[in-house]
Amino acid sequence: MAGLKPFREVPTNLVEWTKWMNAQDLEPSATVVRTSTTIIENPPTLWEIEDFIADYVLNVDDAGKIKRCTAASATNVTVPAGVFTVGDQIVLLQYGAGVLTIVAGSGTVLNTPSTLVFNEQHGSVTIIMTDPDEWMVAGRMAP
Repeated sequence: MAGLKPFREVPTNLVEWTKWMNAQDLEPSATVVRTSTTIIENPPTLWEIEDFIADYVLNVDDAGKIKRCTAASATNVTVPAGVFTVGDQIVLLQYGAGVLTIVAGSGTVLNTPSTLVFNEQHGSVTIIMTDPDEWMVAGRMAP
């Protein structure tokens, strides 16, 4: 590109590269898309995967985790009321051959466009608390 300013070294991180790009005088015909950069000082850790093999009741420690059901027979995972905070998310995986069903505990509302039964083995669903004790179920559930 014509008009690029030289630099001593190739920027090795996104922040320095963004500063360098913002300093460029590009030709008027060039289209420039600039985005802001947010630096996360303490990035979140990778999702932790925990297995269960029998009926399971979610608890506060499950927020932000992947819960993988490895059962060979039908299994329920219950979402209790009064345990989680709005914005909490949990990923549920039906890893085993047993059908996994999400069950609303007393006082819990589970919103889904279909059923609360997983569609197939190796299916995944994310549940997200959108209001106190109200969850959105997002994923491939059986019709």
